[in-house]
Amino acid sequence: MAYRFERPQSPFLRALPLIVCGVGAVALWIMRPVDDRTLLAGGVDKETAGCLDNLGQISKAYALYARDYDGKIPFGVDPEDHFHPEIWRDQGMGNYSGAFYQTAQNAPFLHEILRPYVKSPETFHCPADNGWKQSRLPTLSRSSLRNVKPSSYAKFGTSYYVFTKFGFAQNRADDIESPSQSLLLFDGDLWHVNAEQELLNGLFADGHSQNLTSKEFDFYSKNG
Repeated sequence: MAYRFERPQSPFLRALPLIVCGVGAVALWIMRPVDDRTLLAGGVDKETAGCLDNLGQISKAYALYARDYDGKIPFGVDPEDHFHPEIWRDQGMGNYSGAFYQTAQNAPFLHEILRPYVKSPETFHCPADNGWKQSRLPTLSRSSLRNVKPSSYAKFGTSYYVFTKFGFAQNRADDIESPSQSLLLFDGDLWHVNAEQELLNGLFADGHSQNLTSKEFDFYSKNG
């Protein structure tokens, strides 16, 4: 997933080497139960809880991958990158502009790279995933990836989309400046509802996952 921004972003995931080395704080974050990760007003519904649990398992998969590959971030893409690599030619991509066009065409899917590190392919299936005709997220609303039905998981094998720049740059885990504000993975659309708000779930570089409004998602996408 490319995101259009003006300034170059900091690289990735200071937290993962800590996880790999067994440092307690980050490891405990990942191991916490779903209900402790995100407590919404009125509680967490079953689909939201299941999605957050998936993101927790994927967070561990990132840590295990980093352990096996010298601390590096997986060199993988999501469906938008793969099927519409032209987004990497966008001049709004700052110093990444045009650099990863061929990479996006040829790189494997992230969920396939991480598959050996999770128990089941269903880990990449958000229970609330019902696809979209045109995504309402800022990153996907301008995309040519449309009419994703009956679900993103059914069509592509994943409900989750990724900020691909970290893997493309082959960053190591200790490069990111603000892991608690840097999104790693997120739902493809606003599939969750609470208190009449449409929400998505996101996984952050420090290992925690939470609900986000569209505006919050846009903020963290630009400022992480």
